[in-house]
Amino acid sequence: MGSLERLTQRQHPQHNVSPLGDFSSSNVQASTQKVTEAKYADLINRTAFSMSNATISLNTSSPTQEKLKSPNSKILNDLEISENFTDDEDFQVETNIEIIQPVSNSNAARVQKIKLSSSDVTKINRLLCPDGLTNRGNQIGSFGEEWKNKGFVFSSVEDLKYGLVQINGGPCGLLAAVQCYVLKNLLFKSKTSATKDNKLQFSLKQTQGALIEGLSEIIWKCSSRHRRALVVIIPKSDVSWDIYSTRMEVSQIDNLTELKQFISSNILSFTNNSGGYHGLIQLLISVILSRGLDVIQNEDMDEPECKLIGKHGYCTQELVNLIVLGKAISNVFDGDVRLGDNSNFKVLKGVGEYYKNPEYPIFIVCSESHFTVLFSATTPIPELSPTRNIDLIYYDGLANQDSEMKLTLSVLPRIKNGRFLSNSREVEDSDVPPLELCIGTKWTNAVVDWNGTDPIL
Repeated sequence: MGSLERLTQRQHPQHNVSPLGDFSSSNVQASTQKVTEAKYADLINRTAFSMSNATISLNTSSPTQEKLKSPNSKILNDLEISENFTDDEDFQVETNIEIIQPVSNSNAARVQKIKLSSSDVTKINRLLCPDGLTNRGNQIGSFGEEWKNKGFVFSSVEDLKYGLVQINGGPCGLLAAVQCYVLKNLLFKSKTSATKDNKLQFSLKQTQGALIEGLSEIIWKCSSRHRRALVVIIPKSDVSWDIYSTRMEVSQIDNLTELKQFISSNILSFTNNSGGYHGLIQLLISVILSRGLDVIQNEDMDEPECKLIGKHGYCTQELVNLIVLGKAISNVFDGDVRLGDNSNFKVLKGVGEYYKNPEYPIFIVCSESHFTVLFSATTPIPELSPTRNIDLIYYDGLANQDSEMKLTLSVLPRIKNGRFLSNSREVEDSDVPPLELCIGTKWTNAVVDWNGTDPIL
């Protein structure tokens, strides 16, 4: 799939409504990532996506055994707690698109509260802050307006009610990854038909149920090392814009079923864009704690200095991979890459082949530092051939779409008379839409028909 290339975080002073900026074949840095079903038994996650110029296999090193701090104390997800626990359930996945009822009293007793230490806060800040600030007392992160008071809110447009809305540039990577889980549950896990009058139609109950499923899957996947999910709830506050550990409620949950119940009973705090709610930040810190602070920094990332949030509040590739894979891997290629000679070398970790060949046809597209989603409503996707086209749907939560955007791929010569073909017409290289260049990394001979929609340049 082309030459080896690492997807890097680029700086943008701001995001416009059409964030896919000028793009040419010489400066393409595009990655499309794909969502597949998780296979927890062997800890190789198949919920992955990528349509990139390069690939690599998932590092599957065996989990290390937890260290006991004292007879009644245990290091869990890098946080010290004062209880001993036993594994009483298999590590399994359940899928249910219906709204889950709030936690019952008997289940609530199994949800244990955890208090963050000042050391934990420092480690979280070291992972989050692009400015390197780590001495911030009890304050968490360096969040801008693009993150604070933002949640997972669905579009009100009739044909786009499955789509999560992004208010400001910055958290697009996190939102696009969660969007993929929502689509997987809506399209391929629901027992009811997703189409009506040849359009995707979903009720609020369906979309909220799919979101609960998705958030639960994401957090539980990140807990695979410890089999203990740590979920952050930030109580509503109209007083302070800052996120303080003293106000955060961190709950330990021991199995996926109870995790779904807990997310369902607290879903309002995740799905509100009004003042005082911080749904995006809640998920972000939950996956960090569930994966483990030291594991992310010392095992997942290529360098301990890597961050989960880059300049201008943008998601780094490590953060997107943490949501997708449950591991904050720094790259998008297959198979570990060894740099240097036998005496002085470094191994760059990869993400695994399912980024290229997902079970479900859902792709994250990264172009010009912006993450969006491309998907098919049916599976499997047929082979693209001269006699068979492929229909895809494109969704950008930041672009204020007012209708569904359908693309049709057909097989035609990609280049004619030395010029690219777009919509079956010859165009200058600089006029080729960036999305078409991304699609071309997966379907090399495809020509894209935008079906009457103006191509995004």
